[in-house]
Amino acid sequence: MTEKQNEAIKKEQENLRRTKKSISDLESQIEAAVTFDEMIDSLHDSFDTLKRLCKEKADALVKSFSDQEVEDVVVTFWTEGFPELICVAQFSKNENKEVVYNLDFSQTTL
Repeated sequence: MTEKQNEAIKKEQENLRRTKKSISDLESQIEAAVTFDEMIDSLHDSFDTLKRLCKEKADALVKSFSDQEVEDVVVTFWTEGFPELICVAQFSKNENKEVVYNLDFSQTTL
């Protein structure tokens, strides 16, 4: 192999390491978000309040996903204590590379 080919391979290997690290970091964030942050505080809140809280949490996740290579990410939002599913959020990037999401409340167990 030529030196130029070796340099190209090294560059691609470094890019691959960075991508794997980004994916690992993102998976850690999602796992933490799903198990801790997204467990909304109370079953006693109204459903409208829970919807608002889910939207606020989703907006915060958009900021953390913006720097990542996100294709499609699903995050579930739960109540705390006796867990009840509030909604499922689907995150993706649009054609402008902006993170967008959809909150699906149709699967709620409340």
